[in-house]
Amino acid sequence: MSNKFKNIVKNTVDEIGYYETKKLMGISFTKLAQLVNDRIPYSLAYEILIENIANKNLPTNYEGFKIYTSLDGVVYWGTRIQTGRFLPDIIEHIDVVATPFWDGNKWTPVEFDWYELINKDTGKIIINFGSDGSYYRKIEDRTSFENLDDLFQWYKEFYLPTVYKMIMTDFLPNIQQVAEDKLDEKFGPSGLKEQIRKILEEYLTETELTEKCWKGYTQKGMKTMFGKRYPNCVKKKKK
Repeated sequence: MSNKFKNIVKNTVDEIGYYETKKLMGISFTKLAQLVNDRIPYSLAYEILIENIANKNLPTNYEGFKIYTSLDGVVYWGTRIQTGRFLPDIIEHIDVVATPFWDGNKWTPVEFDWYELINKDTGKIIINFGSDGSYYRKIEDRTSFENLDDLFQWYKEFYLPTVYKMIMTDFLPNIQQVAEDKLDEKFGPSGLKEQIRKILEEYLTETELTEKCWKGYTQKGMKTMFGKRYPNCVKKKKK
């Protein structure tokens, strides 16, 4: 791209700003920053990061979390995990909002958004709840960047690990405790185990208990679960 065009773009940005230049020329914020080649303030950094997360030019998966943007420019972190806090067949689904420099702020607000406990086998939601405002933190760090490479390095080496650590060591243990308290309120002590028992009872009632064992398994008598009889399937031994 010619120096003449770069100078035109830079002069236009200097005169009317990045937002109006983008509208006028139809050039992305990322491309404008590349052409102008000037220091990137936090307000422009927000727009550039949103573009590159949405276009998947930046990493959108980190330690099992999927990172994505909404239509209104919010960055979400979402995952389904098994931490061992609950029974083996229970999956925990958590969503967190972590938008760099959101709404003109010089920091990154991070807030818990949604949590669910799901039975892995049946897909049934055991309990779910959203944010009540209790889990909100700020990540305060840099407010400007030398260039695009500097900004993208900050995203990969600071933003990603910092948000992940905040979710796993700060938010999640407290949210899990809230989940346990809600289960106790709803089902009484050991509420989660009682709920799983009910779900399994429903499943066993709806399922033909005399069905054949899975491929590679053979029946060795019957066994009882919650007062019902069903095949005791064990893995076949190789001869």
